[in-house]
Amino acid sequence: MSANRKANFFGSVLTAIACTPNLNPDPHAYQHGVIEPTRQIRTLAEETGNDDPGPDQRRQVMELLDQILETKQVDADERHERIQEILERHDLHREFAHMVQT
Repeated sequence: MSANRKANFFGSVLTAIACTPNLNPDPHAYQHGVIEPTRQIRTLAEETGNDDPGPDQRRQVMELLDQILETKQVDADERHERIQEILERHDLHREFAHMVQT
């Protein structure tokens, strides 16, 4: 994964988070289930610098994304679609086959 693809991976995840409406009216849940995990993703992006994110980092980011979408109470089909888009864009289907099963 090149530096450009790395930036695009983190960017794709952060874009999915920002562009997905929050349907959860609980501000406490939003703080702990959206804001804090998003900060973790940004920190991972900064720590990675120009290096490619490794499998463990990609796994952590995708798990955080799934948690965030669940906290936002995104419908399961839309959650699957958002994750699928990122995996397709970054050719990660094999690595995350467990996340694309229907």
